[in-house]
Amino acid sequence: MAQTTARERLERFALELRSGDIDRALELIDALIQEYPEQAPLHWHRARTLRALGRPAETLLEIQRVLALKPDYAQAWLLRAELALEGEGSNDPETDVRKAIELDPKLARAQLMLARLLNGGEQREAAAAALDRALELDPRLSEAYVERARLHRLGAMLGFGDEVPDGPDVIRTVSGQRWSRQGLEQTRVDLEQALVLKNNPQVRLQLANVLHYLGAHDAALAAFDAVLAVTPTDDPERAIIEDMRACSLDGGRGEREQMARLLEQGLLEVSAREKATLGHDMAASMIRSAAAGVRGGLSLDQSMSQFVSGDPDDVLAIDVAYKIHALAHEAEPCYVTTSIERYPRFMREHAESVTRILGAQGFRVIGDYEPEHLAEQLAGPTLVRIYAAADSVTCAASYRIEPKWPGWLAWAWLKLRGKWQRPAVVELETAFDDGGFLITNNAGSGSPFGYRGKVDLSALATEVTPAMLHSRHRERIERYRREHPHATALRLDTEDKIMAMQQRITEAKCQFRQSIGLVEENELRLLLGTHYERLAPRVREKLRQMAEAAG
Repeated sequence: MAQTTARERLERFALELRSGDIDRALELIDALIQEYPEQAPLHWHRARTLRALGRPAETLLEIQRVLALKPDYAQAWLLRAELALEGEGSNDPETDVRKAIELDPKLARAQLMLARLLNGGEQREAAAAALDRALELDPRLSEAYVERARLHRLGAMLGFGDEVPDGPDVIRTVSGQRWSRQGLEQTRVDLEQALVLKNNPQVRLQLANVLHYLGAHDAALAAFDAVLAVTPTDDPERAIIEDMRACSLDGGRGEREQMARLLEQGLLEVSAREKATLGHDMAASMIRSAAAGVRGGLSLDQSMSQFVSGDPDDVLAIDVAYKIHALAHEAEPCYVTTSIERYPRFMREHAESVTRILGAQGFRVIGDYEPEHLAEQLAGPTLVRIYAAADSVTCAASYRIEPKWPGWLAWAWLKLRGKWQRPAVVELETAFDDGGFLITNNAGSGSPFGYRGKVDLSALATEVTPAMLHSRHRERIERYRREHPHATALRLDTEDKIMAMQQRITEAKCQFRQSIGLVEENELRLLLGTHYERLAPRVREKLRQMAEAAG
C-alpha cells in the first residue's frame, strides 16, 4: 500500500476534527509534529485541538511555540488574548489583541474582542467603533451584533426612580428602572440580526427580555417559548426562564403580579402570634396597599412612596383607607368545612350555646366553617357555625372573634376598663327575589358602616339574645313583605343555597360602597372620632390614590 503524504494526513486530521473525534485528531497532529517540529501551522492546529478538548494550560504552551516560530501570526496573538481573558496566563489581553490587529487589520474577530475589552473598561465610543469595523470586515459575524446589542442596552439604561424625568422616549419598568426606548429598539434590531445569522437560545432569551421591556409582550412570549422548546426539562435554568416568561403574561401584567407577590411574601413569613397583633395589622395594610398599587400600574418606587410611611399619622391613615377600600372590594366568600375541636373553648362554647337556643326556635345546624376569605382581617382561625330555620327562608351564623393583639400595656389598660372583649355575634339573613336582603345581628354599634338600598342591615345591641334576635328578624321579614308585596323570600335551607346568597350579599355590599364613593362623611367622622380633623384629609387622599392606582 502506498504511504500517505503529509498533505493527506493533514486532510485526515481536519476531517476528524470536523466530525468531532477530537482525540483521534490530536493523535494525527501529534504524529505530524513529531516529523515536522518546526512547522508553525502544525503547532497552530494542535493548539486549536487542545482548546477543543478543554485543556487551556496546554493550549497556551502550544500558542507560545507558535509565536516562537512565527511571531507575525495574528491568529495566535488573538487566541492568547482569549486565553488570558479566561484566566490562563499573565499576558495583557488588550496588548495581544492590538498586536493581532496590527499584524492583520482585516481580522474581524480581533476587532470584536477589542470591542469587548473596551466595553468592559467603559470606553463605549471606542468599543462601538471597533464593532462597526468588525461588521464592516465581516457582516456575517453574529457575535459582533450580539456585542453591539449589549452596548446599546447599556446605553439605554437611564437610571432608577425619579433620577430621570418621564418623556416619550422613556420607559419606566415595574421595578422603577428607566430605559431609553430608542436604545432598546437598537438593541432589538441587532439581536434579531444576530439570530438571522446564527440561532442561539441565549441570544433569543436576551431578545425576549428586550421585547418585554418594549411592551411587545406577545412577541416576547413567542421568543421565551422558542427558548423553552430547546431547554431540557431537567435543566436548572428552565425554572428561571419560565419565571421570566411569566412576566410577559396578560399583556405584561404578569410582572406586576410577581412584584406584588414578592411584597406580600414578607407578610406570610411571620409567626401566627405576630400576625394577630395590631402592629402587624397596620404594617400589612401598608404592604397590601403598595402591592395593589403595583398591580394597578404604579412602579414599585411610586407605590412604596405613596403607601409605606414611617409617619404615625400616615400609618393610621393608610390603615383606615385600606380597610375602607377593602369594604368595596371584598373577596369572594370562601367558607371551608372545619371541625369544632380545632377552636378555642370560648368559640366552641358560643357555638354550642347558640345551637341550643336557636334549636329551640326550630333551627338546625348546617355545618361548621372557617371563613378563609377573611383571614387578613381576623386575628386567627375563627369558627363560624351556620344554621337554617324551620321557615326555610332564614339562615343564621354564629361566631366569636379574638381581637387583634394591641400589645401588653394596651391589653392591660383595656382589660382593667372592661373594654377587652371577644365579640359574640349571631346574624340572621333572608333574601328576596327582588334583590333585597335583610340582615339582623347583635353586633352592637361598634361599626360605623351602614348600608342602604338592596342590603338592609339592622345591628341590635350585644345584649340581645338569639331568641330575641330571631323574633326581631321575623318582624322585619313581615314588614318587608308588606312594603314589597310582589317580593318572595328565597329558600335558604341547604348549604349550596346559603353560600350562593353569601356571594350575592357580598356583591350588593360592594356595589353600595362603590356607589357612595366608598365611605360617607358621617361614617368617616364616627370612625375617626376625635382624630377626624387631623386624619380625615389624609384618609381621603389615600383613598383617592388607591382608587387611582386601581384604575
